[in-house]
Amino acid sequence: MIKNEKKYILNAFIINFVLGGLLVTIGFLLGKGTFYLGIDYNYQQVLFNILAKKSILDGNIFWLDNFDIGTSFIGALAFYGIGSPFFWVTMLIPGTDYGIIVPVMLVFKLAVAGTSAYCYIKQCNTMLQ
Repeated sequence: MIKNEKKYILNAFIINFVLGGLLVTIGFLLGKGTFYLGIDYNYQQVLFNILAKKSILDGNIFWLDNFDIGTSFIGALAFYGIGSPFFWVTMLIPGTDYGIIVPVMLVFKLAVAGTSAYCYIKQCNTMLQ
Protein backbone atom coordinates (compact mmCIF):
# COMPACT_ATOMS: atom_id res chain seq x y z
CA MET A 1 0.00 0.00 0.00
CA ILE A 2 1.33 3.40 -0.94
CA LYS A 3 2.04 5.82 1.92
CA ASN A 4 -0.41 8.36 0.48
CA GLU A 5 -3.21 5.78 0.47
CA LYS A 6 -2.70 5.10 4.19
CA LYS A 7 -2.98 8.83 4.79
CA TYR A 8 -6.28 8.96 2.92
CA ILE A 9 -7.62 5.98 4.86
CA LEU A 10 -6.63 7.60 8.16
CA ASN A 11 -8.24 10.85 7.03
CA ALA A 12 -11.44 8.98 6.12
CA PHE A 13 -11.51 7.40 9.60
CA ILE A 14 -10.93 10.74 11.34
CA ILE A 15 -13.58 12.55 9.27
CA ASN A 16 -16.14 9.80 9.93
CA PHE A 17 -15.24 9.73 13.63
CA VAL A 18 -15.73 13.50 13.91
CA LEU A 19 -19.02 13.36 12.01
CA GLY A 20 -20.23 10.48 14.20
CA GLY A 21 -19.22 12.44 17.30
CA LEU A 22 -21.15 15.42 16.00
CA LEU A 23 -24.27 13.29 15.46
CA VAL A 24 -24.03 11.81 18.96
CA THR A 25 -23.47 15.27 20.45
CA ILE A 26 -26.57 16.54 18.67
CA GLY A 27 -28.44 13.53 20.06
CA PHE A 28 -27.28 14.44 23.57
CA LEU A 29 -28.38 18.04 23.11
CA LEU A 30 -31.80 17.06 21.75
CA GLY A 31 -32.21 14.59 24.61
CA LYS A 32 -31.24 17.24 27.17
CA GLY A 33 -28.24 15.25 28.41
CA THR A 34 -29.62 11.77 27.72
CA PHE A 35 -28.70 9.83 24.60
CA TYR A 36 -31.71 8.00 23.16
CA LEU A 37 -30.98 5.18 20.76
CA GLY A 38 -34.11 3.20 20.19
CA ILE A 39 -35.75 0.45 18.29
CA ASP A 40 -33.84 -2.82 17.93
CA TYR A 41 -30.64 -1.68 19.62
CA ASN A 42 -32.09 -0.77 23.03
CA TYR A 43 -34.65 -3.54 23.15
CA GLN A 44 -32.48 -6.41 21.96
CA GLN A 45 -28.81 -5.83 21.29
CA VAL A 46 -27.93 -4.10 24.57
CA LEU A 47 -29.73 -6.74 26.62
CA PHE A 48 -28.25 -9.61 24.61
CA ASN A 49 -24.75 -8.15 24.95
CA ILE A 50 -25.17 -7.83 28.72
CA LEU A 51 -26.43 -11.44 28.86
CA ALA A 52 -23.53 -12.65 26.69
CA LYS A 53 -20.99 -10.81 28.80
CA LYS A 54 -22.44 -12.17 32.03
CA SER A 55 -22.52 -15.71 30.60
CA ILE A 56 -18.89 -15.50 29.47
CA LEU A 57 -17.72 -14.12 32.81
CA ASP A 58 -19.67 -16.83 34.67
CA GLY A 59 -18.22 -19.54 32.40
CA ASN A 60 -21.67 -20.48 31.12
CA ILE A 61 -20.73 -20.62 27.43
CA PHE A 62 -22.38 -23.87 26.36
CA TRP A 63 -26.03 -23.69 27.41
CA LEU A 64 -28.25 -20.80 28.49
CA ASP A 65 -30.98 -22.05 30.77
CA ASN A 66 -32.22 -18.49 31.45
CA PHE A 67 -32.79 -17.60 27.79
CA ASP A 68 -35.98 -18.63 26.02
CA ILE A 69 -36.72 -22.21 27.11
CA GLY A 70 -33.04 -23.03 27.13
CA THR A 71 -30.71 -22.86 24.16
CA SER A 72 -27.08 -23.03 23.14
CA PHE A 73 -24.98 -19.96 23.90
CA ILE A 74 -23.53 -19.68 20.40
CA GLY A 75 -26.84 -20.37 18.69
CA ALA A 76 -28.65 -17.67 20.63
CA LEU A 77 -26.03 -14.93 20.81
CA ALA A 78 -23.79 -15.33 17.75
CA PHE A 79 -25.52 -12.56 15.80
CA TYR A 80 -25.97 -9.94 18.50
CA GLY A 81 -22.99 -10.61 20.70
CA ILE A 82 -20.09 -12.89 20.10
CA GLY A 83 -20.11 -12.45 16.32
CA SER A 84 -19.38 -8.73 16.54
CA PRO A 85 -15.86 -7.40 17.12
CA PHE A 86 -17.45 -4.41 18.84
CA PHE A 87 -18.94 -6.72 21.47
CA TRP A 88 -15.47 -7.91 22.45
CA VAL A 89 -14.38 -4.31 23.01
CA THR A 90 -17.31 -3.83 25.39
CA MET A 91 -16.13 -6.83 27.41
CA LEU A 92 -13.53 -4.48 28.88
CA ILE A 93 -16.26 -2.24 30.35
CA PRO A 94 -18.08 -3.16 33.59
CA GLY A 95 -21.69 -4.22 32.99
CA THR A 96 -23.07 -1.33 35.02
CA ASP A 97 -21.35 1.15 32.69
CA TYR A 98 -22.66 -0.40 29.47
CA GLY A 99 -25.08 2.47 28.89
CA ILE A 100 -22.19 4.93 28.99
CA ILE A 101 -20.15 3.10 26.35
CA VAL A 102 -23.05 2.78 23.85
CA PRO A 103 -22.66 6.30 22.34
CA VAL A 104 -18.86 5.90 22.15
CA MET A 105 -19.21 2.54 20.41
CA LEU A 106 -21.76 4.06 18.02
CA VAL A 107 -19.25 6.74 17.00
CA PHE A 108 -16.55 4.09 16.56
CA LYS A 109 -18.91 1.90 14.48
CA LEU A 110 -19.78 4.87 12.24
CA ALA A 111 -16.08 5.63 11.76
CA VAL A 112 -15.30 2.00 10.85
CA ALA A 113 -18.30 1.81 8.51
CA GLY A 114 -17.37 5.07 6.76
CA THR A 115 -13.75 4.03 6.40
CA SER A 116 -14.79 0.63 5.03
CA ALA A 117 -17.08 2.34 2.53
CA TYR A 118 -14.21 4.58 1.42
CA CYS A 119 -11.90 1.57 0.95
CA TYR A 120 -14.59 -0.32 -0.98
CA ILE A 121 -15.30 2.60 -3.31
CA LYS A 122 -11.56 3.12 -3.81
CA GLN A 123 -11.13 -0.57 -4.68
CA CYS A 124 -14.07 -0.51 -7.12
CA ASN A 125 -12.68 2.64 -8.72
CA THR A 126 -9.27 0.99 -9.14
CA MET A 127 -10.82 -2.12 -10.70
CA LEU A 128 -12.75 -0.05 -13.25
CA GLN A 129 -9.68 1.79 -14.48
